[in-house]
Amino acid sequence: MHPTNSGPHSFCSEVVMMKFLGSMTSIRYFCLGAAVAILMGVSGCGDAQESYVYTSSVWDSGFSRPVLTGRATFQRLLPIADMDSDRTGGVEASLDFLNPISRPVRFARIELLDEDDEVLGDGSTDGDGKYQFEIPTGAGPVRLRIYSETVEIAGESAPISVRDNTQDNAVYAVESEPVERRSIEVDVEIPTGYDSQGEPIGATRPSAPFACLDGVLTGYRYMLEGGADPSGLPLCKVNWSQRNRPESGEQAQGQIGTSHFSFALNEIFILGFREADTDEFDWHVMIHEFGHWIQFNRFRFDPVGGTHSGGEMKDPRLAFSEGFGNAFGALALNDPIYKDTSTPTGHAHSLECNGKFGGWFSELSVEAILYDIFDPVRVEGGDSNFDDQIELERSKFVDALLYQRSSSALTTIFSFLQGVVRSGLSPDESQGLVALLQRESPSATHGINSLDEFAQGETHDGGIYPLPLYTDLTALIGQGPISITVGGQEDDDAGNWLSGVRFYTFIGDGGDITVTVENSTSAVGSLALEMYEGGERIGEEGDADSPFEDVQIGGTTEDGVIYVLAIRNLGTTSSTTNLSLTR
Repeated sequence: MHPTNSGPHSFCSEVVMMKFLGSMTSIRYFCLGAAVAILMGVSGCGDAQESYVYTSSVWDSGFSRPVLTGRATFQRLLPIADMDSDRTGGVEASLDFLNPISRPVRFARIELLDEDDEVLGDGSTDGDGKYQFEIPTGAGPVRLRIYSETVEIAGESAPISVRDNTQDNAVYAVESEPVERRSIEVDVEIPTGYDSQGEPIGATRPSAPFACLDGVLTGYRYMLEGGADPSGLPLCKVNWSQRNRPESGEQAQGQIGTSHFSFALNEIFILGFREADTDEFDWHVMIHEFGHWIQFNRFRFDPVGGTHSGGEMKDPRLAFSEGFGNAFGALALNDPIYKDTSTPTGHAHSLECNGKFGGWFSELSVEAILYDIFDPVRVEGGDSNFDDQIELERSKFVDALLYQRSSSALTTIFSFLQGVVRSGLSPDESQGLVALLQRESPSATHGINSLDEFAQGETHDGGIYPLPLYTDLTALIGQGPISITVGGQEDDDAGNWLSGVRFYTFIGDGGDITVTVENSTSAVGSLALEMYEGGERIGEEGDADSPFEDVQIGGTTEDGVIYVLAIRNLGTTSSTTNLSLTR
């Protein structure tokens, strides 16, 4: 212990032991013992970028009573991958157990407790993990309790909470041993629970939920600093457990399938099973899933589920949402190398060098384009993916998402690009955007060359999609059915291939209109119909469990509003059927 001076008080500084909490009367708390850590880039998460600090009365100067101050940090493991940002292809990624780094526990809820577990004070750590409490007169030994959740700051942020989905949604927390001195400084360091060889030290991994919290917070703050409005946002619930494993089944048993955002529950689930795959330190993964959450809760998310991987030709809504998630993580972390570790090895690839695999239907193209629009300008000539001449501020990133939310078009790369254009570009920026898209158009069939939200003028069809992307049916309302052909899916499981979807539009006139996709003698499998009104999904009918049945959606339209129909073939065989819009 080393005495320090701070104003009128003399403080002693020490690092205290932390313990893990068990069942309590009102809520169960769990402290973990070791964190698997994996992050995709230390640069760009910088502490110097903190722009606000939570304040309350206990932070005022001129204390008349003893004061307890200190700093809370957690240990994080970083990923290692043998590649740089201009290398194509992918490599293995793993965790660096030899060199954990220390990160502040930012904006976390913290309490001061007495020996009877009564709360003497509550508040939050600041952006550097610091806290401060006045100790009430007559209080005996006190303890600190730090929760794996942030506080809500009016007008600045909504709360984030990391909970154990396998233990009745308990909030994680760490707690100090009793402190009997007065006016001292207590620093808290929450360990990973791994040794330098990656072997577990104990049964728990204490810093893991705090790493989850800080990973999501990093993405959140990128949006906030870009001007995103946190007003009215709900709690962002992140479900993490050491039992969360890549199996299908009961989420309460840890069978979550993979790290994902559940739009049905409006919650994030993160893998944590050490023997298979852990993601609490894979912050590209973490921020990717938070990206879906913020799309769903603040911007817009047209969900299309199913399996996917880079380079595949998918429904452009899926291509955008997945490419957006990866680009968002890379921008928030200032690191274009996407890293996802697992046991025994993981995967890493560069967003800078993967765009030329597809077009508006490829998540790899989407992530490369979105990242390059907002990353620093680098001109190296030749065929380098660094050779882009546009660098927009992050406020335009948020502006584009807001425009996409209001668009009548679906959430594809096209509505986002139109949002970028509408955000207000200089002549040089406009030229740089066009040049970027030209670079990402490697052939007559693969690429992007439209900035229109409905993809008007797009000429790249992937070799399989009958352009235009949206076919206007307004003139056919009440004119009888038309024959349409929707290609089959490339496999039985995904249901999200570009080959198996078609998009149509019509303009409402204030009257009643019913849309029907009829069964016909040549129809094979199941057709699903979705209808969007001015960008809001208002109906969905049809699924793989009801083959050969007609699907129908109808109602009173709004005059002048653009309606979008998405028709998916859920089978693997091309289907020709009848589509009608009747009054």
